[in-house]
Amino acid sequence: MTNLKKLITSSVSAITLLAIIPLASHAEWRHNEYYAPYSGHNIETWNYYGNDGKPKEGWFSVGGKWYYGDEEHEDDYYGIYIDEWAPAYYKGYVDSSRVFHTDYGAFDYYCGSDGAMKTGWFKAYPHNNEEVGLHWYYAGSDGKILRNTQTPDGYWVNSDGIWK
Repeated sequence: MTNLKKLITSSVSAITLLAIIPLASHAEWRHNEYYAPYSGHNIETWNYYGNDGKPKEGWFSVGGKWYYGDEEHEDDYYGIYIDEWAPAYYKGYVDSSRVFHTDYGAFDYYCGSDGAMKTGWFKAYPHNNEEVGLHWYYAGSDGKILRNTQTPDGYWVNSDGIWK
């Protein structure tokens, strides 16, 4: 009878712990698609959710690649940057007049078609402006584009980071 009481007590304790402590979620990529009336077509986004179940924001690494998750998550409306320039950092703050401001660092990083930060030589539109045409850029191993200097392989890039 004593063993049965111990078994029941242990089982109740284990069930109570499982009810109190949620099961750990796992990190995963999620794809979303929605209709955007302002653009007149469907928009696709990718988000990476961490073990806490929340979408990653700012710079984060997955599988040795760096990605930039938009800080303005509204039900997955925004995702990681894909084929666009990404800022060094983002800071949102409220001033003494209770007005919200955003402060972005320089857009010196580029996320390619897979969303990963580019390094080495790559082609991109300056400041995401497709009317200007594609240009060659060089990003160092840290992902930051070189400006007004010579690349490791001897080519000159101007103050905008463009090879001329």
